[in-house]
Amino acid sequence: HYFIQSNLRMAPRAELEPQIVEMTVLEGKEKLSVEEVMDRAVTKLNFKLFLLLLFSSLTSYMWPMNVVSMSFAGDIRYSEWECVSEKCRGLLDAAGSEEAFYTQQGLCGNNLLENEDFVWTTTKSTFSLEWGLYCGNEQTNTMITSLFNIGNFLGLLASTALYDQIGRKKGALIGALIELVSSTASAFAPNYQVMMISRFVCGFGSVIHLMGYICWLLEFSPGPLRNINSLFVFLGWSNGYFMVIGISYFVDEWRYIYYCITGLSVLLLIPLLLVPESPRFNLIKGRDSEAKKTIELFSKAAGSNITMDQIDLIYTVKIQNFLEQVKDFKAYPVMLRETLVTMFTWFAISLVMYSYMFTWGKFSSSIYTSYCAAATSEMVLFLVTVPIVNWLGRKNTTLAFLMTAIVGNFIAMINYRFHDNWSVELLASLISSMSINGSYNVMYMLTVERAPTTHSGMILSLGNSMGRAGGILSPHVNLIYGIASRRAPLALYAGVALLALAGVCYLPDTTGKPIPQTPAEFMKSRTNKVGADTGHRDDQKDTQLNIVYENPEARP
Repeated sequence: HYFIQSNLRMAPRAELEPQIVEMTVLEGKEKLSVEEVMDRAVTKLNFKLFLLLLFSSLTSYMWPMNVVSMSFAGDIRYSEWECVSEKCRGLLDAAGSEEAFYTQQGLCGNNLLENEDFVWTTTKSTFSLEWGLYCGNEQTNTMITSLFNIGNFLGLLASTALYDQIGRKKGALIGALIELVSSTASAFAPNYQVMMISRFVCGFGSVIHLMGYICWLLEFSPGPLRNINSLFVFLGWSNGYFMVIGISYFVDEWRYIYYCITGLSVLLLIPLLLVPESPRFNLIKGRDSEAKKTIELFSKAAGSNITMDQIDLIYTVKIQNFLEQVKDFKAYPVMLRETLVTMFTWFAISLVMYSYMFTWGKFSSSIYTSYCAAATSEMVLFLVTVPIVNWLGRKNTTLAFLMTAIVGNFIAMINYRFHDNWSVELLASLISSMSINGSYNVMYMLTVERAPTTHSGMILSLGNSMGRAGGILSPHVNLIYGIASRRAPLALYAGVALLALAGVCYLPDTTGKPIPQTPAEFMKSRTNKVGADTGHRDDQKDTQLNIVYENPEARP
């Protein structure tokens, strides 16, 4: 080992290879990287492994339920009210029809007072109606939604060090427990001030839970199946939407909606308690035996039954604190630049995606029709994303999705309705929403696969924190529909999607490439030169460790 480390830059490759072969033969064990072992352990998705991944993905249902619940628990039914005063009836007669008058403009534009001029006829109880958060006070309703995303933003900043210090699983568990407690508190909120606090805390915990789980899943997955395994998370989002839609449809009282979500969340948290920690994280922390045990258990589920006794894992132990991780961005400027572009791209894509999420009620007279159509379109999208990514690769798929979203937003500007609940705007918006969601989903793979394992949690959290910044602004896009042409937000969506497309063009494609373990390996993947000098103090050690698996012909 010392000979190779000392002479790597001086000795020709031909002189080094015999030394590596001799070392391998004497030790009698095969030397493999964790990427190579995982690829060997899982070559296909069998039924047992399918059930294992499906079971572990149940925990991802919690996040969409907490996000979308606001749209139903705080829904404002501007078409479900009637006049009780002479003033209101006179305005109704002047409007000429109930359909034209019983609208947001008819209610808010005439300064009608509840119980004096009108009464609500809806059978659904919402906190917006209970606390008077409509018309001039609708901004407060929007702020409650924004606070959830502000909590997301701060949760991601707090988790930048969490996952890389205590682990992906433990970080996700901490977030899930915060999410569970705050979701329960929402059901008991006596006023909108308490609701604001509970939604902020719920946003803080839910994103720590979700990002920790996604980081765990993508690191746990072998390269060939990483695309398929991510499908389980994304399908969990669609299923979570359907669950909260079903709860809201059959439950009339908004507080009971949160009771149901809390009960389901307790059950959905069980899989996270049972899964092991990411073997990549264990290796980075020097826990060789724990990583090998996890890989063996995973290989049994996959039917390969690999025995780790005859395998030496090649890895670099790199135990860092938060400050040392941050300093690495200065030592590796390429990693810094790509991370900044990744953060911007997350922001742009998320702004459009969350804007659609909070404005579906504007596209149809039935909020349930809109959200069911959106959830169905996302489920279809997730099912087709896997073959598309396998065909085009990570980067090209993201670019194709963004181009489709841009075109779809322009088509949505056509004003034609062929049914009470269906229009060209709704159908084109569904296509655009599917596409922007597709690009959002692939960004997870582009981010985690691009980042070195030592910084994976931090970079994923930084990217998603900017995504939540877009989410903070997105509810305010909803207000544009009341003050400007319906084409204005659609043009905004198209423009922002174009900016996201420019960001993706800059980033490298990660298709078929191993996940780097350290920043030095990250730099080698950018230069494509074995032993390239990165100027980092750990460069020689990392190069020595990589020389074995970058020269497979040197193995016996």
